[in-house]
Amino acid sequence: MDIKSELNLIRKSIEELHTELSLTKGEIRKLRLAIQNKKREKPKEATLVSPMWCYEWDQMTIDLDPMTWKSIRSGELVIARGRGTRLDNPLPNGDDCFQWDFWSFNRDEKGSVIIEMGEPDVVPESPDVAFRGDLEDLEIIETEVETTRKRKGV
Repeated sequence: MDIKSELNLIRKSIEELHTELSLTKGEIRKLRLAIQNKKREKPKEATLVSPMWCYEWDQMTIDLDPMTWKSIRSGELVIARGRGTRLDNPLPNGDDCFQWDFWSFNRDEKGSVIIEMGEPDVVPESPDVAFRGDLEDLEIIETEVETTRKRKGV
């Protein structure tokens, strides 16, 4: 190979490297913007509403603070107690059959939701399952939360 051919190969290699570096520089710029936008994102609390899953239990609702909701979205195992529910028509003895709803998030796999029912102050051996599905099956109502930053020295 003569010098002219070798110089052409070197020039082509330099041009390819320049193109690759330009693309990488653009990707880095996009990542920086995404990180900046993520930092600006306000925390969100959420209210989740289950669909009607079986005739025994109404829709269940749970309110989640921003930290808990973030943990759930990131795939952490979270178990929380919902608002609870009672029968529409009390029994003849006056018992309204109040039951707590216990929500397990990401227990089976990321995104999974299981809602189990239980009486107050009782840990059932095999709780009634009121719902089993995924987060995407729920109605999710997110609300941005205003954060207040404490100033130093105040």
